Amino acid sequence: MLEHLSQNSVVSIVSQPKFGICFDIDGVLARGTEVLGAALKAFNKLVNSDNQVQVPVVFVTNALNRNIDKAMQISNWLGIKVRLFGSCARNGVAY
Repeated sequence: MLEHLSQNSVVSIVSQPKFGICFDIDGVLARGTEVLGAALKAFNKLVNSDNQVQVPVVFVTNALNRNIDKAMQISNWLGIKVRLFGSCARNGVAY
């Protein structure tokens, strides 16, 4: 915390959110290969003028697509860089 600032001090404080958002992809963010308009509108509220996401976001799915393909598809839909962080699954779904 800053306890004292002189009148000549210039400070830029960027607060980090204390929450993140988990987006289900299939049926919520998109149907098939088409992004849903309402989902795109909602997601755009999380992006600043530099097209940077302002809160931590995770995309989840129970589809069996290749993860890298899904990450590239989401990147194209939303116009952001989606990095493949990892995946886990159970009962026949690829890890």
